[in-house]
Amino acid sequence: MAATRSTSLAELAQTLGITVLTLKTYNRELMSRLGLGSRQQLIEWLLSEEAGRRDPLFRPP
Repeated sequence: MAATRSTSLAELAQTLGITVLTLKTYNRELMSRLGLGSRQQLIEWLLSEEAGRRDPLFRPP
């Protein structure tokens, strides 16, 4: 599933099979652990190379 800017939290939560409150809690906890201040920063971090290096399945080329 590719999330787009038009995907609402409700739609995303439904797709994941969780409640909106759970999704918000997960987002807040992840942002706190990474020291990020906004969902936009979280998205940018997830798309960054740093996120890939922290992925336990990541294999450098």
